[in-house]
Amino acid sequence: ELHYNGGDKDQVDFHRFVLFVGHEFSDSIRLFSEMEFEHTAIGDGQEGDFFLEQAFLEFDLNDNHKAKTGLFILPVGMLNEIHEPNTFYGVERNPIEVNLIPTTWFEAGGMLSGKLGNGFSYDAAIHSGLETATAGSSAYNIRSGRQKVAKATAKDPAVTGRLKWTGLPGVELATSLQYQSDITQGNASEDSDATLWTTHANLRRGGWGLKALYARWDLNGAAPEAIGRDEQYGWFIEPSY
Repeated sequence: ELHYNGGDKDQVDFHRFVLFVGHEFSDSIRLFSEMEFEHTAIGDGQEGDFFLEQAFLEFDLNDNHKAKTGLFILPVGMLNEIHEPNTFYGVERNPIEVNLIPTTWFEAGGMLSGKLGNGFSYDAAIHSGLETATAGSSAYNIRSGRQKVAKATAKDPAVTGRLKWTGLPGVELATSLQYQSDITQGNASEDSDATLWTTHANLRRGGWGLKALYARWDLNGAAPEAIGRDEQYGWFIEPSY
């Protein structure tokens, strides 16, 4: 993924180079992993990073239900799971799915997924959670709360669920809900439980497309309320051809 941003930036950046490694141990057990280099150069004083974004074992429980455990991307929003071009238009990802849904957002834990019939499917996961700062400019900031499962504080895990409908060709409707009992992982004087709700529609017919997404965080507690971050929400509508 090579970016050129003009205007005030006037910058070119080889933003991402992604590698996938997988293996099928049997017809019902498989390994999936994703490794990502960002900004080409890694080391002291360099801009680059290297991330292990996915590394999980997936087990077929039967024809309609699966389980996975390890490091996986959370089932929220439209871009988080499938987050590379050409799944979005423009050079950069939209700000809602960068800041409120902090794409790419991966955690460690376990998840059940399955098909319910009539176009419905579900995902239900328990996993490691965010750890937001409690003071300064990044206090209760969602994106800066990602721990990327690197010696991550795990006092307060989170749970995520999604229900999706794809019962018509070219139509995807979904809603996700996440809850964490303390988004600060015990670093504040009082717990701040956090709830994320997202819903989206992704419609395709021929060359035409229409995407719409709404995301909202509700953080309880006096501290996030005092700095105006107890409610964080946003939305977009994107027609395309």
